[in-house]
Amino acid sequence: MTDANPTQRLSPNRVAMLIRRCYARSIPGTRLPGQAELARYFNCSEWAVRKALDALLHAGVLEQRERQGTFLTCALRENVPREVRVLTADNVPHNRQQTVLAGIDDACRSHGAAMTVHVLPSASPTFDMLAGLSDGRPVDVGWIMVFRDSPSAEAMRNLLTHGIRFVLVDDVPGPFRINLITRDLRGTILQVTERLIQLGHRRIALAAIIDPLESVDEERIRGFEAAYERHGMGVDPTLIVRTRGERRDCAPLLTPLLTPPDRPTAIVGVDQYSGCAAIKACDLLGLRVPVDVSVISSGLHPHFEPAELKRLTCLDEGSPRDMGRVAVDLILNQDEGANPATIWMQAKLVERGSVCPPQSPVA
Repeated sequence: MTDANPTQRLSPNRVAMLIRRCYARSIPGTRLPGQAELARYFNCSEWAVRKALDALLHAGVLEQRERQGTFLTCALRENVPREVRVLTADNVPHNRQQTVLAGIDDACRSHGAAMTVHVLPSASPTFDMLAGLSDGRPVDVGWIMVFRDSPSAEAMRNLLTHGIRFVLVDDVPGPFRINLITRDLRGTILQVTERLIQLGHRRIALAAIIDPLESVDEERIRGFEAAYERHGMGVDPTLIVRTRGERRDCAPLLTPLLTPPDRPTAIVGVDQYSGCAAIKACDLLGLRVPVDVSVISSGLHPHFEPAELKRLTCLDEGSPRDMGRVAVDLILNQDEGANPATIWMQAKLVERGSVCPPQSPVA
């Protein structure tokens, strides 16, 4: 004998989306039915309901009160995107791309949203491409774009005009007022350089092992110069070392900087690759860090952990995985018609003992 009304095999993600839609017009404080009742209503398993509720609790839209039940903590929008589609390109550095995608996947699971990924050949997206992938349902789909090169101006204008919801994950802010998750590249270098100046360093070098995205390094160099300007000093251009090379073995590129008698008392790395290279270059020349040369850098990368990193004081700008999570939170929680938001990843200093006041007369 077969069941006349068999239980549907709904995934927890699908059940979470159904709960969101059912309670889109409910006010905060509304009590949800129990798991068994929700399972009967959606004709699905209690396991799927339990997992869906766990995801919504983790996302902060529900709360459990002891001996009372599960309640809404905020209003759920009726037109919340049910799916997050990620548009990326095959020229995005693999580690960065995979780490951002992992963060997006984490957050989609928490929100009970489906996730699909579209990888384009090395080119900026056009509006027609996005409109076609949206299946004519811009309300139901939220887009997250992860590119090495920002979308074209024409594509941006069309996206904004036609109401397609999207978030751009990018290190270099563009001229458009769009939803953007980014890092303050100029501000982080300014912050670490000012720390050295406040400690008494005046002859400070900037080590920039050039990234394929040259604009990123340009932003960091502007931050270095801005720190000097704040203190009424000029930058010695001979102390800005910009060179191309294999990032994982670039210490020899920095040794000439450290050999003259008037070598710098401190080095700022534009990222942890350059900072670790500076420490390794000091080791090769028998210079003590931080007694002879202080070293500090911006940027932390989860896929790059050389021995020198354990000795490097650096500014953690937020990982690409964190940027992916924040992008999903923004696109799923932003009200329709809201002004675009730029979210700067918060940076925090990680002290590892590679910085101290200069120990010899400053040049």
